[in-house]
Amino acid sequence: MRFLFIIDALGTGGAEKMVLSISDKLIELGHDVSVLIIRDDISFKVPKEINLHVLGYKKLLFLPQDLIYAFRLRKYVSNLESVDGKFDVITSNLNLSNRLTHIARMKNVYYCILESVSSSSLFRRKGLKRLVRWLRLKRILDKENIIAVSEGIKEDLLNVVKIKPRSIRTIYNGVNFERITSLAAQSDISDRGEYIVHVGRLNPVKRHDILLDAFKLSGLDCKLVLVGDGQERENIKKKIEQLGLGGQVEMTGNILNQYPVIKNAQLMVMSSDYEGLPTVLLESFALSTPVVSVDCLHGPREILGEQYQKYLARQGDTEDLAKKMKMAMDDIKQGKMAVRPEHVERFSIENVARQYVELGRS
Repeated sequence: MRFLFIIDALGTGGAEKMVLSISDKLIELGHDVSVLIIRDDISFKVPKEINLHVLGYKKLLFLPQDLIYAFRLRKYVSNLESVDGKFDVITSNLNLSNRLTHIARMKNVYYCILESVSSSSLFRRKGLKRLVRWLRLKRILDKENIIAVSEGIKEDLLNVVKIKPRSIRTIYNGVNFERITSLAAQSDISDRGEYIVHVGRLNPVKRHDILLDAFKLSGLDCKLVLVGDGQERENIKKKIEQLGLGGQVEMTGNILNQYPVIKNAQLMVMSSDYEGLPTVLLESFALSTPVVSVDCLHGPREILGEQYQKYLARQGDTEDLAKKMKMAMDDIKQGKMAVRPEHVERFSIENVARQYVELGRS
């Protein structure tokens, strides 16, 4: 089968990681895979077996850039198909890709929704701005084929945003357990002693402010390691100084191989306002690193399940997050909180790849 994944770029986010991981597994299964990125922005190492294409989207002054690049996208895909045959499955991932794909009126595309639309696109908008954004979402997604990366996102699209798709199904983000375990075995030269870790972009949605307040309040005698970079870096540094945590908090920036840091952590903590299906929690389970997370929309509750529900903190509640972090660390030391990869087996890349193959057969 032939697969085409259209995505905004290949930066350091979870969506980009997911596309590359699925592509790699589909190639391993004997399929032909192309990835078309809208902007020329590549941070990940792309396997040579993937057919990589770049549309080269740039801002154009005084010109309808989306219309122009939508036409180019349609022509680009048409040229690829004229050379090697029709794609059995085409997916569009992230906002810019979805917008251009819709304008291009490409047929039989699956729009992959990776985050809570009501939280990310509508929540902070009021009045006319909210209505305009909602109508645009409806225009793009109504009567289309949709893939939601969690059951929570599926429910959000159908019952909150009121999308009326042609079809909608849940296909979880896939995690390549074997690859993660192999990368985690590589040495991490830093000697941090005991630490807990947060992995994610330094942006407002990840709520590092709540995480830092909770860490301070917990009184935990260990380090907090923040892996990632982004627009909030300076604000986070100031917050660390204000709380007097300079000696306890380490900001690593982006790390090409973050898995040794995750594997060697006592605990993974997530504090976001909202997520889609947070891959970093799946990766933590794959490496047997316990997890504490806020019970945000969507994903953490689906991942932790009933067995680990008590380690979900109320969203936005600093005191509850501090309490859950302290409880988890106590349970870890007493051997009461052991996690295993088997708990997230349904999220394995093998299972996800099989579902993408089924799309091509349907």
